[in-house]
Amino acid sequence: MITRQTAGCVALLAVISSCADSQTKQKGTVRSEVSVPLTAEQPRQRDERARSRYDNENIAFIVAATESLETNRRLNYAAQNAIGASGFTQIMPDNIPEWSRQCLGREISVAEFRASSTWQKLITSCKEGRYWDQYHNACAVLACWHSGKPNYLSKGGDGSITTEEYVRKTILFLRDKRPELVKCLEIKPPTEACSVK
Repeated sequence: MITRQTAGCVALLAVISSCADSQTKQKGTVRSEVSVPLTAEQPRQRDERARSRYDNENIAFIVAATESLETNRRLNYAAQNAIGASGFTQIMPDNIPEWSRQCLGREISVAEFRASSTWQKLITSCKEGRYWDQYHNACAVLACWHSGKPNYLSKGGDGSITTEEYVRKTILFLRDKRPELVKCLEIKPPTEACSVK
């Protein structure tokens, strides 16, 4: 079943794809088109809870920054690290079933996730979009993505990098493209837990 959330994520995917396409064209490489499977059930009208264009563009830039750091700018959709994190934004396998139910309206397996750049983009943009809706703070979004907690000054991490280092490295991607998003480094992190909805 296609949900309203999925419809909103499909609209956001178009923004993300155009952002990634322009980034790829600047590097002089060719990128295949991402096709979004549409069904008769999927509404083509605007989602009632649709974000503003500005918010969608911010989320698209944050997703592009995440993918840039997580796969070392290689956009490797089939990537899998030593602890099992998969895809271009390195989602942990335990999160894939729940996040796919939340964002796609159905559960997909880790294998399906790894095989589909479209599902990866939809799930990443959906989850990071929810964090954006909660905080309107790019640093908190990236901290939630990395650690599940919004404290982007945390010295804790996944063993290879602290949350603070992760956020600072990722936010550098946004410095020239969306400088207003980088200002989050100048304010105190939120304390409210990352949304699980």
